[in-house]
Amino acid sequence: MKMLKLNIVFLFVLGMLISPNLLSNDNYFRAMQDEMDRSMKSLKIDNMQLPYYIEYVLEVKQKNNVDAQLGNLYKSVKDSVAILLSVSIRVGDYKYDQRNFIDVGLNFFGSFDDEENYASRRVPKELDYTALRRELWLATDAAYKEAAELYSKKEASLKSQIRKDTLWDFSKTAPIQLVDTIKIPDFDIQYFEDIAKATSSEFLNYSSIQRSKVVIYFEPTTTYYLNSEGTKYIKNDCISGVEVAAMSQAEDGSPLFNFYCALGWLPSDLPSKDSLVKATKETAIMLDKLINAPVIEDTYTGPILFMEQASCEAFAQTFLPCLTAQRSDAQSSSVRIGFGGNNIAVFQTKIGGRVLPEFMSIEAIPNTNIYNGQKLFGGYKIDEQGVRPKDLTLVKKGYLQTLLSDRTPIKRIEESNGHCKGGVPMASNIKIDADKKYQASEKELKSQLLKLCKQRDLKYGLVVKKVQNSNVYNSQHYRVGSGKLEYGRFGSGILMPVEVYKLYPDGREELIRGGNIVGLGTTAFKDIIKVGNTPYVLTYLENPRWKPGNDRRYTEQIISIVGQPFLLEDSEYQLIETNLPKPPMLSNPIGMK
Repeated sequence: MKMLKLNIVFLFVLGMLISPNLLSNDNYFRAMQDEMDRSMKSLKIDNMQLPYYIEYVLEVKQKNNVDAQLGNLYKSVKDSVAILLSVSIRVGDYKYDQRNFIDVGLNFFGSFDDEENYASRRVPKELDYTALRRELWLATDAAYKEAAELYSKKEASLKSQIRKDTLWDFSKTAPIQLVDTIKIPDFDIQYFEDIAKATSSEFLNYSSIQRSKVVIYFEPTTTYYLNSEGTKYIKNDCISGVEVAAMSQAEDGSPLFNFYCALGWLPSDLPSKDSLVKATKETAIMLDKLINAPVIEDTYTGPILFMEQASCEAFAQTFLPCLTAQRSDAQSSSVRIGFGGNNIAVFQTKIGGRVLPEFMSIEAIPNTNIYNGQKLFGGYKIDEQGVRPKDLTLVKKGYLQTLLSDRTPIKRIEESNGHCKGGVPMASNIKIDADKKYQASEKELKSQLLKLCKQRDLKYGLVVKKVQNSNVYNSQHYRVGSGKLEYGRFGSGILMPVEVYKLYPDGREELIRGGNIVGLGTTAFKDIIKVGNTPYVLTYLENPRWKPGNDRRYTEQIISIVGQPFLLEDSEYQLIETNLPKPPMLSNPIGMK
C-alpha cells in the first residue's frame, strides 16, 4: 500500500514538473530499472570482476539567464534544457573494488568518444523508452569496461606493494525511496531583464569604473536516481542568483574590483528591484572610493578584526573544506603524482584534537532552513548517494568531533553521514558559535583591537570587512576582470581583501588598499581571542574539490554559513610589490556627449 501511494506521488509530481515533450516519470524509472536488472545479471567480461553496484543518475537541467551591461541587455536565455546521464559501476565487492586508486591513463584521460562517455553524458531532450534504454546500455558498457580495467590495474599494482590501507572501499547503507520536489516556477524573463538593465545602468554614473556587468539566473535541476541496492529518488535542486561585478584601476595601475552577490533557491528568494539597485549603487561607490584610497605603506603584522562578509568568507575559504572526510588514494607503482588539493586533508588524523579556541564550536545543520528568521539555502533531504543527511557537531568547544563524510570510509568514520554533494563530501548549512563569555559588541571588539595595538606599539589596527569570494574564478567577477583578478586558492592561506580599514586610537577608520592577508592557515584560527555577538549569514557557491575517478560533473553547490566577527591576535597584511598593467591611455567615454 505504501509503495502504491509513493508511485502515485511520483506521477502527480511529474505532472507538475515535466513539459509534454519529455518522458513521464514512470517510463524513466522503468527504462532505468530494466537496463539495470539486465546489466547486473548479464554484464561480464571473461576473467574480469562482476559488477556488484550500479548507479544511474538522470539530470534534467534548465537554464534561465539575463546578462546586462550599462543599462543594455547583453544576453537573455529562457528555458534552455539539457539532459545528462551519469553511470557509476563498482566491480568486486564492498570491501575491495576498483575505487580509491589512481591510474593516470584512465582517471585523467579516459575515452574521448561521445558514444563511450558515461559521466554527464548528454542525451536527447525527447526520449522514449527505447532511446533511454539505448543511452543507458552504451554508458553502462563503457563504465563497466573502464571499471573492470581499473580493478585489474589496482590489483596488479598492489601486489607489488605492502598494503596498509585495509578499510572497505565502499560502505553499505539501507535503501530508501524519496520524493523531494516542488513545482518549479516560471522565470519571468521580462521582469528580470528590466531589473538587470536598471541595476547595470547605475554604473553609467561612474566614469572611473572601466568594466561592469549584472547577471541574474535561475537554474533548476530535476534528478532521477536509481541504484542496484534499491534506493530510488526524484528531487529538485534550484539555484537563483544575482551577480554584480565591477573592475577599475588606480593611477598606479593596481587592478581593483568590487562585487555584490545574492543567492537563493527560487527567484522569489532574491532581493527586490529597489534593493538590488541600491546594492549596485553601493558597490559602485565603494569601488570609486578604492581608486583614490591610499596604499598601505608597508607590510602590517599585528591584530586584525574580521567583520561582516569577511568573517564568514575567511572560514569558507580556509577552514570549512578541511572538515570533510578525505580518503588517500592508492597510486600506480609506476607513476606517482601529487595534487594541490591534498591540503584539504589536514584534519583527517586530528579527530579529538583542538582545532579552534576552547570557547568555539561548529555545527552542520542540513536539516535547518531558517536561523533567527533568516533563510539558509544549503540544506537538503537526501544527498547525492541516497543518504539522509545528519545534523552534526563538527567542533565542540574547540575540539574536532567528526568530519562530513560520504560512502567512502576513512579511519574513525566508516559510514556516510549524508554529506555527498557534487560527487564529494561538502558542507551544507554551517553554524559557527562561541560561548557567551567570549562574545562582544562591535565597539568592544574594536576597543580590544586597539588595546592589542597599543601593547605592540602599533599606530593602528586593521579591520577587514570584505574579501574576494572563494568561488570567484567561476563568477562574473572574474570574467569582468578579464583574467587580471588574482584570487586566493585553497591551501594557500591567502585572502584577497576588498574592503580594509585602518582603525586609529581616536576611532577614525581609513579605507586602504594594496595588500593581501597571508598566512591564514587552519592553525591560525586557534588564535582567535574573541568573537562578535551579532551573527552574520553568508550564502555562497562552492565548487567541489576535484577527485580522480568521479562519475559526475562537478557542479557548484550552495552553502550557507552563520558566523560572527572574530579578532585574531596576530595576522599579516602583506604589501603587494609587483609590476602592474598600465591604465587605459584615454579616459572612459561614459558621460561624454
